[in-house]
Amino acid sequence: MTGVENTAPESASAQLSDGGSLAIDVDGTLSPRNESVTITGHETTASESATIGTLSDGGSATLNVGGNRQPKDAQITLSADYSEASASKSGSGTGPVSLSHGSLGSTDGSVSVTTSRRNSPKFSGGWYRAEGEGDSTTIGPFDTSDLNGVSKIRFESFSNIAGDFPIDVDGQSFATISDDCYDCTRTVSGGAIDVSNKDEVNITVSSGYQEGFNTGRAGEEWGIVLIGPEASVTVDHPGGSESLGTGGSAPIDLSSNPSTIDISSPAGNVEYDVSWTKRNGVENVDLTAGSSSTSQSGVLDGSVAKPVTLSPGSQTLSASYSGETDGLDVSASWTEVTATEDPSVTVGGETVSHSGLLSDGETITEPIDLSTGQESADVSVSGPADVSVSWMEVSQTRDPVVELNGNTVSHSGTLADGETVSLDAKASWVQEGTNNITVSVGDGYSGAGPESKVELDYRHDLESPRTVLYESEALSERYNLTKTYTNQVADAKLRIPHARDVYSMRSVEFRLNESGSWSSVPQYATNLSGTTLSVDVSEIAGNPVPAGTTVEIRSAGSRVDVRDGEISVQRATPVGFDLNSRIKLDSWNSGSYLAVGETAQGELTHYATNESYTTESDYVELYSDGEQRFYAPNATSGSTLTLQTLSARVSPDQNSMRVRVPDGVNATSPRFVVEPASVIGDSWSVEYVAGTDGQYYAVVDKNGDRLGGAEKPSEIEVSRDDVGLVEIVAAEPPTPGSNTVGGGVFATLTTGNLPSLTVLFGGVAMLFVAGTRPAASRDAIDGLGASLGGLVEQVPRVGPPLGSALESAVSSVGSALVSVGENRLLSGAIAAAVAVAAGQAGLYEVGSEAGAILAVGGIAVGSLYVLREAGEFTTARWIAIVAVAGVVAVQGLGEGDLLAQFVNSDAFLIAVLMGGYAVIQLVREYRANNDPNDDRPQIVIGGRFNSGDDEGSN
Repeated sequence: MTGVENTAPESASAQLSDGGSLAIDVDGTLSPRNESVTITGHETTASESATIGTLSDGGSATLNVGGNRQPKDAQITLSADYSEASASKSGSGTGPVSLSHGSLGSTDGSVSVTTSRRNSPKFSGGWYRAEGEGDSTTIGPFDTSDLNGVSKIRFESFSNIAGDFPIDVDGQSFATISDDCYDCTRTVSGGAIDVSNKDEVNITVSSGYQEGFNTGRAGEEWGIVLIGPEASVTVDHPGGSESLGTGGSAPIDLSSNPSTIDISSPAGNVEYDVSWTKRNGVENVDLTAGSSSTSQSGVLDGSVAKPVTLSPGSQTLSASYSGETDGLDVSASWTEVTATEDPSVTVGGETVSHSGLLSDGETITEPIDLSTGQESADVSVSGPADVSVSWMEVSQTRDPVVELNGNTVSHSGTLADGETVSLDAKASWVQEGTNNITVSVGDGYSGAGPESKVELDYRHDLESPRTVLYESEALSERYNLTKTYTNQVADAKLRIPHARDVYSMRSVEFRLNESGSWSSVPQYATNLSGTTLSVDVSEIAGNPVPAGTTVEIRSAGSRVDVRDGEISVQRATPVGFDLNSRIKLDSWNSGSYLAVGETAQGELTHYATNESYTTESDYVELYSDGEQRFYAPNATSGSTLTLQTLSARVSPDQNSMRVRVPDGVNATSPRFVVEPASVIGDSWSVEYVAGTDGQYYAVVDKNGDRLGGAEKPSEIEVSRDDVGLVEIVAAEPPTPGSNTVGGGVFATLTTGNLPSLTVLFGGVAMLFVAGTRPAASRDAIDGLGASLGGLVEQVPRVGPPLGSALESAVSSVGSALVSVGENRLLSGAIAAAVAVAAGQAGLYEVGSEAGAILAVGGIAVGSLYVLREAGEFTTARWIAIVAVAGVVAVQGLGEGDLLAQFVNSDAFLIAVLMGGYAVIQLVREYRANNDPNDDRPQIVIGGRFNSGDDEGSN
């Protein structure tokens, strides 16, 4: 037996206040490791308020604020008391009525009015008579300067009226007086006559046949009075307008303290009585609270809340104001803030502390020493604090016991990690047939902590010798079982009890009679129950097994690497089957994961099905180095799931990525969700292992758009990892016009970063070329400007001036760019700056096809520049250089035979044309260089031809 050291992380935490303590129970058989105390700042708040009461002018009060940090949302509420006094004003007439008020808005305003008709002055004197048909008499003038109209006429002390007499007022028909009286008084009502714009009027009385009208008696008093219409009274005030007829009362709004109200009436003689309540209150408040102050200008009517800055502790509130004495009520409200301050934690005589405040979430961590057993962490702090103590518990192999068919042998005490002891058993304990071996560790140990483990190597010699070799590794468990059958045995079986965390069988092999090579045990000869493997020896050695036969069985099981948790396998996967293991998560939290990258099928993408928890969020995080972690953040301790693998190898090219597999995955067309992990936008590859070699497969997104493709067994390359749901489908290979050599090259020109790089470096190249031929370049730019200007000049009216301006602008800008190109130092600096900027922007990530295109383009431009600078440029040389670069690029892009792909591509025709042109140029150069006239004497006459181009014509 070999000792095994087992560890498990443990912690205890709580939110504590001053004087609190945290119980720590350290288990295990050895002293713990990696002990530390973490103090995390915590902040609590509480709503507080205080009623200060009434402050007089110049008065003060004390306000106490708790907590140890500046409170939040502090405000002072000011409320004012006031006094009231009744006021009234009476009078007669119309127009403005002056009022007086206090400092606050007046209330209870009301007005009552009465009025009577207006009359003209009595007209008397003279003798007026109208007798007989067609006769009339005019009486007047009457003073109407104080009348708006005439609605009645009163005749007083008439001498004689006999008949019907029409009456007109200034030519307007008014009424008819019909009577037969002597020395009488009559009042006649008629249609209202408007005399508002007249100071005097006359009335005319007409008579009929045998009728007579006489008025006036010598020496006697008589007269005629014009009576005005009844007139209503209107009162205008800030709240509106009140119409009170000839009299009445109504409430009026005086809350804005108007200086006057207005009374109007056509009657003129209005009696009025106005009453209201004056109010006086607090004005111009200045309040100081601690080190802050606030104010309220004007009259304080009601309540107002003012923000202030308060501090923990006691502070003074003082107020000054004018107006009503002892009329200011003050209250305060704030949110008290208490944070962790001066925390210290003492554990076993060691103290971890911090001086000052710890903000919310801020932590300090210090190492400490713990012992097994119970301890406490005692806290001293102002305010609350989150305290956490963590450690790693360690258990050695303790008191291991091996039971063989009910007989026991044991080791008392502990075995250090790797320490080995041998235990002897009696031969009589071994029985024919099945022998049961039970191993128990630490049964007499009453403490908790990590489970004690032991590595067991068991063997015995029998008449039918059997040897069991057992090896336990981090990710594997191996058995090598040897048995010699001394007698003939029918239906012989051997049983191998793998550990509970073995979730699949990598291999089960056998060999007979310790000779020959090892062979796989047929699946029909094995049975896997949970993690216990049973091998039917009769199926591989014959039934019955012949006497003297030695059977060797060796098995290898894959153990999953569990991080921050524990599992047990309820159903392992037999050899040769796709992973389909049922797993129980005995101890699990949201950060736990299974490291499955190093297992037998670790290269395939893992996922879970038939989870016992309802909300699925399982995913695997894949790393470029092959590591694969399975996370189930919504699972808890006791949850179960079935672990399976996709028929696909998915791998990020760098960093890491996440893959989620939705329910209902189709094995012939797998679907999965691709998401970024630490970095967004990394490229990745996938191989569809279930596909048919030679078949073309593509990765498509949820819209059916192709993200990448390849012919199996080649990997499919995808440029980004933020693509969401994807599917692997059988597809037709790209046609020569799309993604093959030539067509794919041209498609690449319009996608990815290549267009941006082409524009950037194409512009730089044009700058260099223009600098080598400045005059020709300026001529070309002038021609372009003239063409553009000519087009614009076709526009009516505005065309000519705009065209001229455009032509001038193009020429100026172009000439400036050519000047930059002529300056090799400046243009080189620009090229370097563009190259650095493109690198920082990530534009160099273009893929193999685009990279090859850029390489060919760069060689073409660079060779052109070098040849021209060296004076060795010829078209044929340049085309030859570009052709060689193109062939190399095609070889790099092609996945099969270079010639077949190139001939079938769109680029072949262009290559033929370029090759033909190059041949023609070569022939011309050969003829020119071998012209027999070259050897004839030549006479050069001094002079210089100037074509306007300054590039070396002489």
